[in-house]
This record gives sequence, structure tokens and C-alpha cells, in this order.
Amino acid sequence: MKTVKFPSHLVRLLRSFHPLLLVFLLIALCQALLYTFLIPPWWHYDEPGHFEFAWQIVHFDHWPRPNEWDETVRRQIAASMLQYGYYKPLNYQPDLSGTEPVFIGVAPQTTDYPLYYLIASLPLHFLSGADFAVQNRAVRLVSVTLFLITVWVTWKSVGELLPEGHPIQWMVTLFVILLPGFTDTMTAINDDAGAALAFSLFVWASLRIMRRGFSWQRLLGLILAISACFWTKNTAWPAVGFGPLVLLLSIFRGRARWIIWGMVLTGVTVALLFTLRWGDARFWYRGTSQDENTRMEYAHAPAGQYVFHLHYRAGQPQPWIGQFISAQQIRPLREKIVTLGAWIWASEPVEIRMPVLRMAIYKEDNLEYSPSQTISITTTPAFYLVSFKIPYAAENGWLEIIPSPTLKNNELHIYLDGIVLAEGTHTGIPQFSDPFAQSGIWDGQPFRNHVRGASAEAAWFWVNPSLNKIIRGKEFPFGSLDILLSSLQDWPAQNAYYRNVISRLLWTFWGHPARDKVNLPGTPLIYELLQWVTAMGLLGAALFLWRKARSIPWTEVTVLGLMVLVVWGITAIRGGGTLLIRYPLTPGRVTLFRLLSPLPCCYVQDGKKFLVTSDTYSGYQYRNKG
Repeated sequence: MKTVKFPSHLVRLLRSFHPLLLVFLLIALCQALLYTFLIPPWWHYDEPGHFEFAWQIVHFDHWPRPNEWDETVRRQIAASMLQYGYYKPLNYQPDLSGTEPVFIGVAPQTTDYPLYYLIASLPLHFLSGADFAVQNRAVRLVSVTLFLITVWVTWKSVGELLPEGHPIQWMVTLFVILLPGFTDTMTAINDDAGAALAFSLFVWASLRIMRRGFSWQRLLGLILAISACFWTKNTAWPAVGFGPLVLLLSIFRGRARWIIWGMVLTGVTVALLFTLRWGDARFWYRGTSQDENTRMEYAHAPAGQYVFHLHYRAGQPQPWIGQFISAQQIRPLREKIVTLGAWIWASEPVEIRMPVLRMAIYKEDNLEYSPSQTISITTTPAFYLVSFKIPYAAENGWLEIIPSPTLKNNELHIYLDGIVLAEGTHTGIPQFSDPFAQSGIWDGQPFRNHVRGASAEAAWFWVNPSLNKIIRGKEFPFGSLDILLSSLQDWPAQNAYYRNVISRLLWTFWGHPARDKVNLPGTPLIYELLQWVTAMGLLGAALFLWRKARSIPWTEVTVLGLMVLVVWGITAIRGGGTLLIRYPLTPGRVTLFRLLSPLPCCYVQDGKKFLVTSDTYSGYQYRNKG
């Protein structure tokens, strides 16, 4: 009987793998293939757009440009999407015979950082005549390969902190393999699969060089990992910032590392001092590039000691400010007449637009507005008002002050104070009972002001205008930095948004594959139980860290902790900068999965072990409900 001989180099490679790792890779392959072929083609987040860009790389005779597509191919993709039921949940029927561009989601996903797409497009070179569903699954198999490499990297990362084959090592690896949300992400056509692998490689290279010390080979590995992060996706760019820190910690050992941490603390302090300014009007979001605060002290302020200040300059974007009116604020006013008014004046006579309340209507895409009026203001403070009815279905509101004056000279200063939104039809001037203008007497009747920070008496942080000038026109993945910072300080209006983001994304960490169309058995109870499991795991890890504080390798743990805070923190807040659009951007679980594999931090000291696990977020459409 003839025996089959495997190549010697393959035998040596297999022998270098721990037996458990080989078993886990086999489990990961089976798991990934199930997701690849059970989930219908195109049923991952933005998968048609990601596929289209990979297809363009192969078939265009030039590098694909933004908003460029082949209409024939797009219709073929749409036909395949229609065949596999992609449009059913959207209640949409694409017109494949018309001349208008066919909707296939956000497409193409053109980017300047195409490393993932260059790799994912490789099988398309040999499948140009195949059915698009076949091409879809072929590209998915490339992501499956990245998934298997990520599993291997996870094993190696934990191995930098534990002996080979330690129980914690296989528990962490198996956890990564069997986590539904992670497998769903890593078997999709999506550059987040590449970003997850790239950042995992960076973490492994970081742990390796910090634990074993500096060498040129390890430095090369660190540089290659950072380069992979940079060229894969901007959400993996924190690796660029952490790289120098890791390198310094690999060079300086022992007590000398305190110098490095002192430098880090000093750098963070300097960065915060450069980034933040104090003195903008609290609860008011700025849309202005003016160098001054939107709040200034004024000797003859109608209410309190401060007023709102908008500074207009010729040739500069016109400034504005606005405030969220939450569902809790607007609910008591539904189906009622309200009056909106403010003290307004300027540095010279000018015509401007009155403040306007923009209202979102429940379960509708349209908005309703309070009457838009043009008023003539002078250099003397005067009170202007307008009355209107709040619709019954008003969900929340946005009070915007966009004066839009026509400049007669190079500069113009507009001032406001005592901005009020109160129930009832009023014609006179309100008399405020406190400097914050939150209540008083109006037309002989007591009233409550539903505008927060109505007289600019309180302040909060705002972004250094010099920083805004630096990033203006450049890629910034969080919308407006000003809006983002304001939303983080505006807890009364935005706590519901951020709490729902965290809760929803925790759900999708444990499940919700196929564009959130598949739930775990026992929903929603199972997700509530898993939230408690996550919370108890975090609490147990924190208690262990406290008990073993003297024996923990704090350098590696601190670096990993900072990575968690930065990567996961950015993911959690990144939608805050887009809150002014109808459907704000919400973070995806895939962003957090970049840091999944190293997150279980393992440690051995005198036979003791510990495991730190954590939770994550996922994308979903959320309508801001205040």
C-alpha cells in the first residue's frame, strides 16, 4: 500500500503549532464556513458597497474614484441582492430596467486606505464570469482567512503573558472563536475584518517587544503592524499613537519607565490644554469658527450678567448656535400654543432671522418648523417673539439661532439674551425671577422657561479654534468636533442617546448577525442575562486587580487598558458629532472588535491566573429622543 508523504516543511510547520491551537483553528474554520454560507450573500453591513470597491480594483483600468461605478455591474449586483431578499426588510423594490442609479446601500466604499480591499479582491481576478453570489462568497472566504489568522494571533498574544497551552490561553482563544458578533464581522466583506486583524497584530507585536525587550527584529514587526493598521482603516489609527509609547517602554526598563509615564501624562495635559477652551454658553452647540466665546459679559444684560455673542466676519462662514429640546421637555407642550422669544440687538442696525424651533415628527422623516420671521434689530436691546402650536406627534426639537444677516461692513456683532420658550400666547415682555431666566411672570401669569441656559450665565468647554482650522477639510470620522464635545457635556439632553448606544451595542456584541436580522434564542431575556454576565465579569476582574495589585505587570496591563479606553471610547462617542443630522451616525461593534483578541488580559504569578473580559458596541439607527 502506497503511503502519502507530506512535504517536510509542512510537517515542521504543523509540529510547531500547539495541538490545542490546531483544534481551535479547525473549530474556527467550521464556525466561519457556517457563517459564510448560511448568511445569504449581501446580508452584512454595507457588504454590497465593500464588494463593489473590491470589484472595481480588479476590473477598472485606473484606480477607482469616489462616487464612480459601472452601472451595468451595479444592476447585476442589485439583481443578486433582490434574488437573496436583501430589499425585503427595506420594503424597497429596485428598478433594474430604468436609467436611474440603482440603490445598493452605501456604495462604493471607496477609500484611500485600501490594504484590505487589495487582499480581498484577489479571487475576483479568476471569477470575472461567475455569478455575483459566487464572487461574494469567494471574497468572504478571504475574510475567513483573516479570521483564522486573527485566532492564531490571539493565541500568540496571550502566550506573551502566559506559558504555552495555559488554560487561560485556550479559554480566551475559544471565546474569540465562538463569539457570534465577532465571527459575523470576520466573515463579512468589510474592511473592519482587516482592521481587526491589523490591530491584533499590533497588540501582539507590542506585548512581544515590551515583555522581551528591544530588538531590531521586534521593532520591524511593530513597524509592519502599525503600517498595516494605517493602510487598512482609519479606525485602527490609534496604533500609530501607541507605537512610540510601546517602543519607549521596550527600551527603558525598571524605574526608568516612570520617566516615560511622566512624559505621557505631560503630553496628555498639554494636548488637553491646547484642545479645550472654557467659556462657551452652556447647553448651546456652536456652529461658528469665531475665536471668541459664544458667551460674553455685558454690563446692561437684560437677564443676568452675560449675553450670547455671534461675531460675523466678511468671507468667513456665518456663525450659529443651537440647543436640543428633549422629548421630556417637548412632551408637555404637545398640542399647545407656545411663545418663543428673545432679547436681540447688534453692533449696527441689520435684518436677521428670528430663532426657529425645528421639530422631529414621530415615525416620519419630515420636520416641522416654527414660523420663520425676518426682523429688523438695532443697537438697543429689544424683545422679539412669535407664537405657534406644537404638533401632537412632535418627538423632540432643535432650537436654532441662525440670524443669517447681510453684512454691510466687514464685521458685525449680534447679541441675544433671555431666550424663552413658554406655554401660552404672550404679547408682552417677560419678567424673569432669576438671573438664569428659567421662570418668571409674563403678561401677569407665572411661566416656566423650557430653554436651558437661557441667559448664558453658565459656561462649558469648547474646542480651540486653532485646532478646528487644522482639521477643517481633512478626514475626521466623528462629524463636527464642536458638536461631539458639546454632546459629551450635555448629559440632560444626550444621556438617552449614549445609554441606548451602549445597551444596543452590547446586544450586538453577543449576537444579532446578518445586519441585526437574527436574534439569539430567548430574546430579549437572553440579552439581559448576558448584560449581567458581562457586568459580573468586569466586576470580578476589577476585584482581582485590586487584590493582586502588587504582583501584576502594570506596564503591559496599563498599556492594554489605555488601548481599551482609547479604542472603545472613540467607538462609543463617535456618533456624538453627527447628532444634528436626522439619523445620527452610530458606532458599530466591528470597531470595538479591533481590540477583542488582546482584551482578555492574562497573568501568572505563583500559580495564580486572571482573566479580564469586556463588552462592545454595534451599529444601529437611533433617532435622538433626548
